[in-house]
Amino acid sequence: MPDTPAAAPAPPPSKPRSAGLWIGACYSPHLGKEILAAAELFDHLVIIDAPRQNDPYFPALREHVALPVHDEHGQLADPFSDRATTLLRQLAEVCNAPWVAERVQCLRTVDGKYSLDCVFPPLYTEEMRERYAANAVALGSAIGRPLLLENVPSAFTLPKSTLTEGRFMTRLCEATRAGVVLNLPHVWVSAELKGEDPYGVLHEYPLDRVSVISTGGVADDAELGGPWMAPVPPSDEMMEFTQYAVDCCRGVRAVTLDARGPSLEARLLVGAVTQLRERLSR
Repeated sequence: MPDTPAAAPAPPPSKPRSAGLWIGACYSPHLGKEILAAAELFDHLVIIDAPRQNDPYFPALREHVALPVHDEHGQLADPFSDRATTLLRQLAEVCNAPWVAERVQCLRTVDGKYSLDCVFPPLYTEEMRERYAANAVALGSAIGRPLLLENVPSAFTLPKSTLTEGRFMTRLCEATRAGVVLNLPHVWVSAELKGEDPYGVLHEYPLDRVSVISTGGVADDAELGGPWMAPVPPSDEMMEFTQYAVDCCRGVRAVTLDARGPSLEARLLVGAVTQLRERLSR
């Protein structure tokens, strides 16, 4: 996360939010012009990193759409530093974020010697759940906004895990009263790589705690030798899975297209969000 977030806290969006299901996407600054031109399509834009000071489109978007914050730089297995917490709180204030989300991921070893440059699951044990729960409660209190927890993909089961990811998330929510960002491509990839049914795996999660659903594209990864998330439109199968999840999660408030990266094109983003709107408004 950059040291200095954008200037001043934003007022609530001037555009009235829909009373129904919000449909949105992750904010890609390189597509700011095109996103602003199609702003009526987006109820919300997820902010991953603090917007650049010279982003010419962010101030106008801030007036028209809700801007939740999804931070991917922390590790809830450890307490957030005062500096990291302050930066996250400032970013949430700048965006007037209706919620803040953190991934239930592992980025660093306990001794801090090694770091990973991709999402990796923790050991799914009761001991780890207690550590995550304590840190999540402290972080939620410090940022003063609803904290949601997002599941991560797991290509394999770590030998010392004693809980499934879904059960781990359920127990974590019981301990923290946090909501859930249910990332469907992550569920799909984890199930596919383990030879499991994604629909069955879905029901291991605390669906009654899901506030936000993330959906997106999955494609074969040559290096992994299997499926992985990709900046491509959701397939028909993923669209069906998304509709199914929305029907199962009665408290869901928003659906986010999780597609980003420098290769993402405006036509793909706008087309996929339009497709989501058409599918989920039936």
